[in-house]
Amino acid sequence: MKVDIDLPKMESLQVTFRDIENAISAENITMSGGELLNDNFRRAIRVKGEFEEVSELEGLIVKSQ
Repeated sequence: MKVDIDLPKMESLQVTFRDIENAISAENITMSGGELLNDNFRRAIRVKGEFEEVSELEGLIVKSQ
């Protein structure tokens, strides 16, 4: 995915490129959700959190005060 930045808006909101990078990488992860034990069979659970659509980035909070 390519992210286009509105520089004047970014500067007026005092948001840095690092803020944007950190917000995207913090939300775009897949992580372990633990294990499930059923009839003596262990099953690993993961939570998929990777962006697949541009619309998923639209509500991303980049910086809050």
